[in-house]
Amino acid sequence: MSGMERAYIRDRTLEGHESARKRGKTIGGAGVTDEDMLSMASTCATSR
Repeated sequence: MSGMERAYIRDRTLEGHESARKRGKTIGGAGVTDEDMLSMASTCATSR
């Protein structure tokens, strides 16, 4: 029973995300916006 509810909630969430994307909304955190942030993100990723 709970598996069915989980699947239903997941489907509704994915539909909401798709609808938001169609309206031009972004899902998730902010993207890298300039060259300085891009180089810092790249440095952080390679230092792990």
